[in-house]
Amino acid sequence: MKGAGIAGGFELTLPADLRVLGENAKYGVIEVDLGIFPHQGSTQRLPRLVGIGRAKELVLTGEYIDPADAERCGLVTEVVPDADVDERARELADDLTEKAPLGIQSALEAFGATFDVPLEDGLDIEHRLAMRVYGTDDRREGFEAQLEGREPQFEGR
Repeated sequence: MKGAGIAGGFELTLPADLRVLGENAKYGVIEVDLGIFPHQGSTQRLPRLVGIGRAKELVLTGEYIDPADAERCGLVTEVVPDADVDERARELADDLTEKAPLGIQSALEAFGATFDVPLEDGLDIEHRLAMRVYGTDDRREGFEAQLEGREPQFEGR
């Protein structure tokens, strides 16, 4: 995000798996200064990203968070010069397309259960998903490519 990600714009970034922020971006939730409160994820997603204390601070003060501080607390993946935001976001997306799609899909599914189930149930979900991908052509290709010192050619099967 470059420029400004405030109020609803800030909240639109919260579900993203990776967030790139420009070093001069205005980023924060200001709804309490508008007579309302953020109600598109900041009271639910934000604490899961940065912890309840930091989330309360951001929501209740309505202050912008410094981009470097947003990176330090895990709110954003990376802070780059404003002019490089789009290019870096594309690089991250391109890198992900080179990974095993079934592995990415399974990891995201496992992450989706992280805060919804007890740890033991989450570990069971993780194991079940792992066993599902272990029998795939992509797993075989990934291991073979690693052993042969080449880039894998994943096909999503």
